[in-house]
Amino acid sequence: GLEDIRNLRMLQFARSGSWGTFELRVDEIAAVPGPAGEEIPQPVQPEVARSFTVAPDFGSEGDTALAQVGVNLGHPPTVVENLDREAGAWAFGFVSDLGPTTVRVQLADYFDSRKEAYNLDLLNKHLQWIESCRCKPLVCLAPPQVPLTDTARKQRLYSVFVSAVMDTAKRGAQLKSQRYYEIFDEPLVSGGFTDVEHVVAAYNSLADLVAAADPRAVIGGPGFAAAFGEQVMAFLKGAQRLDFLSVHFYGTHNVLT
Repeated sequence: GLEDIRNLRMLQFARSGSWGTFELRVDEIAAVPGPAGEEIPQPVQPEVARSFTVAPDFGSEGDTALAQVGVNLGHPPTVVENLDREAGAWAFGFVSDLGPTTVRVQLADYFDSRKEAYNLDLLNKHLQWIESCRCKPLVCLAPPQVPLTDTARKQRLYSVFVSAVMDTAKRGAQLKSQRYYEIFDEPLVSGGFTDVEHVVAAYNSLADLVAAADPRAVIGGPGFAAAFGEQVMAFLKGAQRLDFLSVHFYGTHNVLT
C-alpha cells in the first residue's frame, strides 16, 4: 500500500549494455470493482501488447515515493571516449533525458594494477560529463581485490585506495554540485572483509574521511551482495553516518531473510 512506500528511497541501476531495454515486472495486479451499475467498455480490437509504459503518480494520493532508475557508466573506455559523434550524442541525450537521475561509476575501474595507481584525471573527466548531463554522480568506493593471503600487498593497495578516496572527495568539494559516495561494493564476497564488524569499522573510517574532505557529500553503502536481515541490521546498528543504504539484488533474494 501507499503507507508501505511512504518516503522510500529506491534507486535501481541498470548495466550500461542494457540501457535501451529496461523491463518492469509486476508481481500482482488486483481488480477493484467500480461504482454499481458502471459499464466497463470493451476494446474494439483486443490485442496483446508486448510492452507498455507506466508512469505511476503516488503523490496524487499521498507523499511522493522517491524512486528512480539510474545507470552505471561502465568500465573505461566508456561512451565518453567514443569517437563516433553519433554514438556519443545518443549517449549524452539518453543520460540527459534521465536527469536528474544518478549515474554510478566505480573507483576500482580506474585502478591500474601494473602501476598500482588510480587514473583520477580520467575519473574526474567522467564525473564532469555526468554533471554536464544534469545528472548526479555516484562514486562507488571499493578497494582493489587482493587475495586475503597476500597481506602485505593488500595493506599497501588499501593505503593507495584511501589516498585516492580522499583526493576524489577533495575534488568533489570544489564543485557546485553535490556528489554521492557509495562506500564498498559487495565487501563480504569480494575478498576484502571476512565479517560485518570489519566492514562497519572500515566504513565508519572512510565515511569520516569523505565527510571531512567534502562536507556536502552524500555518503552511504555498503553494497551488500544481498539484503540478508542479520547482515543489514548489524551494519545499520554500527554505521555512524549513513545517508543511504545500498544492497544488490540478483533475482534470488528471499524476502523472509
